[in-house]
Amino acid sequence: MKTKQRQYLETNELARWAAARIEKIKPYSTLLVSGVIVLLGAVVVGSMWSSVSESQQEAAWDAYALAVNTSDMEMIDMQRVATDDAHHGTVMQEWAFAIWADRQLALASQAYLIDRTVTEERLRRVVSVYEQLAESAGDEQLRNRARYGLAQVYELQNRLDDARRQYDLVQGDLEPIARVRADHMLAPDVQEAYDWLATAELPRSTLQDAPGTPGSRPPFEAELPDASSVPLNIGTRSLEEIFGGPSEGESQDRYKTSSAPAEEESFEDVFGETPPDESAAPAETATENANEP
Repeated sequence: MKTKQRQYLETNELARWAAARIEKIKPYSTLLVSGVIVLLGAVVVGSMWSSVSESQQEAAWDAYALAVNTSDMEMIDMQRVATDDAHHGTVMQEWAFAIWADRQLALASQAYLIDRTVTEERLRRVVSVYEQLAESAGDEQLRNRARYGLAQVYELQNRLDDARRQYDLVQGDLEPIARVRADHMLAPDVQEAYDWLATAELPRSTLQDAPGTPGSRPPFEAELPDASSVPLNIGTRSLEEIFGGPSEGESQDRYKTSSAPAEEESFEDVFGETPPDESAAPAETATENANEP
C-alpha cells in the first residue's frame, strides 16, 4: 500500500513539474516548432546535396578513365575533362590537370634539343598549373607531385636555384628522387653545363628535295627513245624472214618428218662390241645341271 501511494505521489509531482515547464515555454512554442522544421530541412538538404555530390564525383571519374585510356600524345581529352565546368570542384579535376601537365612536360623534354620554341611554349602552359597545385591541391600527395614537376620545369628553364628549392620541398614517395636531383645541382660545373644546354641544338637535316623526302616529288623525267629511229618494216617481210627460214642447202624437212625408212644401225655401231652368243647359254646351263648330284 505504501509503495502504490509513493508512486502516485511521484507521478503527481512529475505532472506538476511538466505542467509548469509547458506554461513557461508556451510563449516560445512557435519558435521551437520553426527551429525543428529548419533542422529537419537542413538534414534533408544535406542528404540531397551529398547524393548529388557523389553522383558528380562518379561522373567525373568516369570521364577521367575515358580520357586517360587514349593514344593521343597531346592528351587533348584530358585537358578537356580538366577544364570542364561540369567537374568543377571535384577531386578528379586536380588530378586531371596534373596528368595533363606531366604529359606536356615530357613532350617538352623530348623537343628540348630539337625545337626550343615548342619546348618554351609547353613549359609556359604548365608552369602555372604546377604552381597552383603545389600551393592549394587538396591531396598532399598531389602537392608533392606538383612540386617535383615544377622543379623539372625550372631545370629546363635553367633556373637551378628555383628548381633546387622546389626539390627540397618534396616529401613522401618522391622525396628520395628529389633529394638526388637537388644534390646533383650542387656539383661543380653544373651551372656551366646547363648554360651550354640552354643554347645547344641538334644539327638540322640539310636534305632538300632528296628521294624519299616528305613533300618532294619523285623524279619521273626519264628520256624515252625516239620512235622514228626504230625501223618498222615488219609488214613487208614474210614470216620465214621474220622468224628465220631454212638456209640454202638445208633440207626443207627441218624437223625430219619424212616417211623414208632410216638405215638400221648395227649392234657394234651402238654398243661398240659384238652381241653375245645366245645359243651357248642353254648349253652351259645344261652342263651345270648334269654335274649336280
